Amino acid sequence: MRHLITGLAVAAALVGAATVAPASAKDITVTASSTNFKFAPETVILKKGQTTTIHFKSLAGAHGLNVPEIGLNNVVIATPDTAVKVTPKKAGTYVAHCTLVCGAGHANMAMKFIVK
Repeated sequence: MRHLITGLAVAAALVGAATVAPASAKDITVTASSTNFKFAPETVILKKGQTTTIHFKSLAGAHGLNVPEIGLNNVVIATPDTAVKVTPKKAGTYVAHCTLVCGAGHANMAMKFIVK
């Protein structure tokens, strides 16, 4: 009986270790720019459970994004570099429209996030 309990404890420890990310795993970094009426790239692909740092660069004007499903909560892009870390928890496609009125083309300014 003692060997069975020890064996189960070792098996549980091995299963737990298999789910932990390796210590050498690094965060992914993405750079996106915003200008009047356009985000570039228009589509960003993220991995579910993977922490990604998104560096938003404002090339013209102030813009905003809100995609709570991936962890972008009312981000304002008005400085040369706004860095935000996200760790998406659910796969899907999320379209974010600019949240700050930035001129005549504002209504068509959108960025898509695909979480796989």
